[in-house]
Amino acid sequence: MKPDPAFRLLAGRRRFPATRGLSYHLLCLVLCVSSSACTGVTTRPDRPKKRISETTKKDADEQAKRGLRAYEQGEHRAALVALRRAVESGADMPVVALSQLYIAKAHFALGEFDRARESLKTIDPQSLSEPLRREAQQLRYLLRHKEKGCADAEKTLDPPLTVERDLALSRRFLLVAAACRIELKQWERALLTLERVPAAFDNKIPALNEWVLHWQRRIVRREVDPQAIGRLLSDKLPMIRPLVLVRALRLASREGDGKRVQELLKALKPERLGRLDAALVKEVEQRWRRPHDGGEGEIVLAVLPLSGSLKGLAQQIAKGMAAALRVFGPSSGGSKLRVQLVDANDPRGVQVVNAAIRTNSRVVAVIGLVPDASRYKSLLTTLETERVPALLFTTRAKFKNPYHIGVFPDPMLETEALVRQLALEQKSPRCAVIRGVRTIDRLRARRFASELKKRGGTVVAELAFEHQADFSQRVRRLRAHAPSCVYLPLAPALAGLVLRYLAGNDIFPKKTGDRLATRGKSRQIWVAGCASWQQKALIAESERYLQGVRIPLLFHPNRDKVGLELESYVKSVFGGPLEPAHALGFLALSLVSQSCGATCSRGSLLSALSQWKSSPTPFGVVSRTTAGSLHLEQKIYALHGTTLVPLK
Repeated sequence: MKPDPAFRLLAGRRRFPATRGLSYHLLCLVLCVSSSACTGVTTRPDRPKKRISETTKKDADEQAKRGLRAYEQGEHRAALVALRRAVESGADMPVVALSQLYIAKAHFALGEFDRARESLKTIDPQSLSEPLRREAQQLRYLLRHKEKGCADAEKTLDPPLTVERDLALSRRFLLVAAACRIELKQWERALLTLERVPAAFDNKIPALNEWVLHWQRRIVRREVDPQAIGRLLSDKLPMIRPLVLVRALRLASREGDGKRVQELLKALKPERLGRLDAALVKEVEQRWRRPHDGGEGEIVLAVLPLSGSLKGLAQQIAKGMAAALRVFGPSSGGSKLRVQLVDANDPRGVQVVNAAIRTNSRVVAVIGLVPDASRYKSLLTTLETERVPALLFTTRAKFKNPYHIGVFPDPMLETEALVRQLALEQKSPRCAVIRGVRTIDRLRARRFASELKKRGGTVVAELAFEHQADFSQRVRRLRAHAPSCVYLPLAPALAGLVLRYLAGNDIFPKKTGDRLATRGKSRQIWVAGCASWQQKALIAESERYLQGVRIPLLFHPNRDKVGLELESYVKSVFGGPLEPAHALGFLALSLVSQSCGATCSRGSLLSALSQWKSSPTPFGVVSRTTAGSLHLEQKIYALHGTTLVPLK
């Protein structure tokens, strides 16, 4: 295309022949650019800039993610490269601050402590969230104490740890020492330090114990990240100190250690406690300020229906308790026990008993007739939290044979004992679990499954007993799984019903009553938790009952002291045939009397019970000893069978 004559004229073709081509093209370029700028066809200054900004931000986010991923996988050098790119890419301030924090953490993990300090100085704290700010603060703390942290921490912990010492200081330094040893790759010293953590926290915090085991395993495999200890320090210690102190206070109060209670009350600051913990501290404070009236001895609460349809049964139990008091009580030089009767037919019974247990440290045990434990959850909770030894019998009128007896000691100890027994009897047990919907039932089922797996067994099916209507149909499906045993962590009201379902559906033989574990050829039912089951021997065969062959509540008294077998001895005490309820009262109170000895308190009773060796049986952790007493792991509620009557 020929150029316009005007362009030729402006280019001065005739005057500058040597440069006419160059001038012409330059002029064309200038005119084109100026005309396009006027029309606005090609140049949009904000759009290209916006595209560049979005690309940069996206790249920075990707680099930050890549760096965090590399850090989590332990590739600290790769993490440093990616995170530095994210910082240099001009990302948003929160991303920059996060990247700088993890750059510092990566330097720390690589042992480059000076660089870690420099990186921490560049972080803008306002750009970090609260947890990340705490993490940065903790990293500064570890860097500050790195050089002398190990020596100081271990020097501080040389004396034995006690609750009376400054818990916050000792536990913080204990964990800092572990962090330093891991950081310096002194694995053996780190393991030794970590071993002291559960004892330092009185073994009362399962999550902490699990954390320690987890890190011990990781140290052995050399899969370590020192920052996890830093996170634990920053997140857990503010909660742990008051938690440990409150639990120690509760334990000291139950054990009757007044001096320790006063020291712990001084150490606790109520403003740092939650509402429930503060209420507990106030309650303990009031209890220990109340003067004790001396000379009356220790109290056993006998919760019995003193009127109504169960009056005769209650009288038999009370008669047996009176006989035991004559044999083992103050008149025979035994413990200074005082039995306080509480009318179970009084509607205010539960409140009265709960208040008596909580406000009177001289209440050392509760013995009673509690026919429907489900209506008395608050009483069972009080017994558990206050660690009061209890022997409770329940009756259920709806069964043909009204007497039922069951035992539940500590849930976790009991579960371990059952699994050990199963592993002894069956090479690879295949178990079905039929559990309730309560939290404790779920916990027991989960613990059972984990213990069983450790010992080579499997859980082939798990059913939740929610509605009775469809349960029979669901139980029939168990036959397809062919379990060798069934584990029942259930409430008392459901266990007998489930046993009948199992027997009625031919999964197990129709034989219940003479053993807690109902056996077929190679199958058995393990009734766990607070389950109840039928015990025909309790009514029909007093002889078997007294021999203690099938019923876990029974024991042989000390033969050196009594000189007779239990059966003939009890018969001689009562002067004739023995009613089962009569025997229950006698045995329950004689157990408490022998346990307490000459000086009786709730703490001494618990310590006496805890000293007896236990052996796993189908009943849970229950055994008879050479001294003739029954071992109760912290608590046993024996449930002995009719319709519940309110307590006083």
